[in-house]
Amino acid sequence: MTFQKKIYLLSGLLGILVLVYGLSFFLDASRIEETQSQFSLVDPRALTSLTKIHITRSSENPLTIVKRGQDWFVQLSEQDEFPAKKGRIDDFLALLSKKASYPVRARTKDAHEKLGLTQEKGKKLVLAGEKGTLAEFTFGDKDVSGQEVYFRIGQKDEVRSGSDAIISYLESGLPSWYDLRFFPQEGKLALTADLVQRIRIEEKGKAPLTLSRKEKNEWDAQEGASRFDADPQKVASYLQTVISAEGETFIPSAERSEKQGTEKATISLELGDGRKKRIVIYETKDNKFTGTSSDTSYLYSLAQWTVERLLQKGEDFKKNDSQTKP
Repeated sequence: MTFQKKIYLLSGLLGILVLVYGLSFFLDASRIEETQSQFSLVDPRALTSLTKIHITRSSENPLTIVKRGQDWFVQLSEQDEFPAKKGRIDDFLALLSKKASYPVRARTKDAHEKLGLTQEKGKKLVLAGEKGTLAEFTFGDKDVSGQEVYFRIGQKDEVRSGSDAIISYLESGLPSWYDLRFFPQEGKLALTADLVQRIRIEEKGKAPLTLSRKEKNEWDAQEGASRFDADPQKVASYLQTVISAEGETFIPSAERSEKQGTEKATISLELGDGRKKRIVIYETKDNKFTGTSSDTSYLYSLAQWTVERLLQKGEDFKKNDSQTKP
């Protein structure tokens, strides 16, 4: 091998080494940047002192959710606080405290207007405790993929992006945060079907219907002068309808007298421990429905299909012909 060829060979090997070194440096830098973009928006430990969630949206009234003891309430006004869905709030906070990738997309405030992150356009989220603000964010537009949303942390000019699942919570309407169930479904006071011994449906202008438990899975039905053995499966299905019944939204106290309407029907449950549960349905002049529950002090607006499912008739509980044949 000539001297010149050796020079070419050594130069090639040196070039390869330089390329490998440069590539490894670039990859290491990329890994460092990727690692730095992986974090939790909110420290899970900070959530133990969380007492308030405040969401400001440019086109709608602000949303404030406050914690009272172990329960959450949507603070509609100074007069009205309505129960909030604990499960929905838990899911929202879990999303914020989950470690995920939030890469930097811009570093100066020049990008804020373009990305919808100004005070006028952005959606602001503030998490607070009794001692002050725990975390603060401004969320803007979605990126071109529609799967991520731009946001700022606190007062920083730096813009990052993350899952658009966060924005779906910020944009959702009030009823999505409300716990609109008539009766508790969890805890010591949870209403379960096995506790119910008697059901009574009383609708204006119609004979009352009473369903009485005879054995664990046997029910006696009486509607006016008519008496028969009810289909246990149909009673069980109806009981679940009553126990899980919920409204469409809450009616503010200032509008209650105007929107309640006149009493149309009552569904009563008598429990084995002596307690009684009650749903009262009202009908307004414009043929809309509202309701109250013995377990709450609120007035709910009701969908027509909810009312139809609650106000069943005796024939809805009768056994099929095949069940009545000896």
